[in-house]
Amino acid sequence: MARSIHVLLVLTLILMPASALTYPAQAANLTADALTKSPGLDVPTGRVVSGTVWYQGFLADSGSGDPINGTVDIVAELFNQAADGTSLWGPETHSSISVAEGWFHIELGSIDSPLPDFADPPYYLQLTINGEPFDVRQKLASVPSAIRAGDVDGGGGGGISGGGDAGYIPVFTSGAAIGNSALLETSGRLSLGTATSDAKLRVENAGGLPVLKLVNTSSGSGFDVLQIQRTQAIAADDALIQMTSATGTDTEALFIECLNSDPSLPAKPFVVRADGSIDAAGPLTIDTDGGMGLSILAQTTGHNDYCLSVGAMATGVNCIAVNGYAAESDAYGIGGWFSGGQTGVKGDVFPTGSSSYFGVSGRCNGGSGTNTAVYGEADGSGTCYGVYGVALGNGISWAGFFSGDVRVTGAINPTLGGFQIDHPLDPANRYLNHSFVESPDMKTVYDGVAVLDASGQATVVLPDYFEALNSELRYQLTPVGGAAPSLHIAEKVAGGRFVIAGGVPGLEVCWQVTGVRRDEAAEAYRIDVEELKLEQERGKYVHPELYGAPEDARIGRIPDTDKTGSE
Repeated sequence: MARSIHVLLVLTLILMPASALTYPAQAANLTADALTKSPGLDVPTGRVVSGTVWYQGFLADSGSGDPINGTVDIVAELFNQAADGTSLWGPETHSSISVAEGWFHIELGSIDSPLPDFADPPYYLQLTINGEPFDVRQKLASVPSAIRAGDVDGGGGGGISGGGDAGYIPVFTSGAAIGNSALLETSGRLSLGTATSDAKLRVENAGGLPVLKLVNTSSGSGFDVLQIQRTQAIAADDALIQMTSATGTDTEALFIECLNSDPSLPAKPFVVRADGSIDAAGPLTIDTDGGMGLSILAQTTGHNDYCLSVGAMATGVNCIAVNGYAAESDAYGIGGWFSGGQTGVKGDVFPTGSSSYFGVSGRCNGGSGTNTAVYGEADGSGTCYGVYGVALGNGISWAGFFSGDVRVTGAINPTLGGFQIDHPLDPANRYLNHSFVESPDMKTVYDGVAVLDASGQATVVLPDYFEALNSELRYQLTPVGGAAPSLHIAEKVAGGRFVIAGGVPGLEVCWQVTGVRRDEAAEAYRIDVEELKLEQERGKYVHPELYGAPEDARIGRIPDTDKTGSE
């Protein structure tokens, strides 16, 4: 059965015109007040503008004009044209909608949300009742609640007055007037107190207030006052925080100042000045659960440029410029690790008194393993020194001094050799110096005293390793107390012994046997008696002063310019 449908919108953001279909004249004459009292109407109250739209209509039989009762299915959809066009919202289906005495209402946007923002009219509403679409779409218009939304409470019941400049965020200058605020938006950038827009947010202040003040009133923990995060990798010339000051800034000016509100603590525990110096009332501590605690990089090409310069001044106490500590771990606990292009660590001391001074001091205490106070290792294709020492003093000068045993697993190449002990006749005041016995061969010397037996012979027993160690044996015999022209070696060394004969019974004979080492180490590292100096040593001397050459011509002398690379 064909029906005529009559539609009105009550107390919503949309005012619908009547349908093109015929409806009773009394429906067209209904007032808003009358519609409010219509059966089943649910009208929102209060001043808050809803995000949905209430739609109310009237359905009547097209033949008799009698109101419809029962339930219907209603589909709503918005278009941009009265016919055809583009769908802007919907379709939204409202099933089993009650119709009482012809009246019904639906809430547009309650199912298919959100509705359009209605910023680009016109809008046309298409309704379909029980699968039968209306022949004519209804154009949306404004309604009293939307007009009221343009008014301001306390504005005297009128509109908003005033104005402003393009780009400035508006601010209410009175209850019903607007004007420019101090905030300017330019191409997605905000500027506060200035028209310059060289950052996403720029804030300027010429008064006595701070430009930016951050306050966190939370009493809990884990709530930072400021967090700075960069989500992409930072380039070498980039920074998370950059601070600049005007030309002529006092070098004592504070770039960063930390203040304590607790009177029991220092007022300024930490400040960073314009010249880069840091003043602290206490120790500066950097804690890290893993990785690197502090990394400092200086890229310069000047003279004596420091990546980190630390100074300490004190009197009457130990004054330590840098203290490195590493707790013992399963791997290595290293108190300090330095790598340099030419010098890893350099220690300079400039004594002014008569105490003991150390350019570099190493100490290793405790432990049940191997303890090494100073360890040196050098590797390369040139001249390598594991430990290098030079003494240039005018008094007692030792390039190396060892109090205790010294072990050398390689060759010893001294230019002078000897020993020095306390003089046995005057140990408190004098030394006794002796020179080493030297030989072009790896000589060994064994000697002793033998007493000839009744047959004028003596058998000398040597250590059990003698024959394994020595070759090219030489013998010497000296009788004590008288001549023994027939004294001789009756049997050479064999089976770890040799035999002396040709003397009278009871004669004391001083004997000596020398050999040349033939063990594996001696065979592998036989001394080259005459050798050419290395290319870098030619023209230099072990003792340049003996040949009228300057000190720089000393072999092994490292010029001062090569010790740090920057002097």
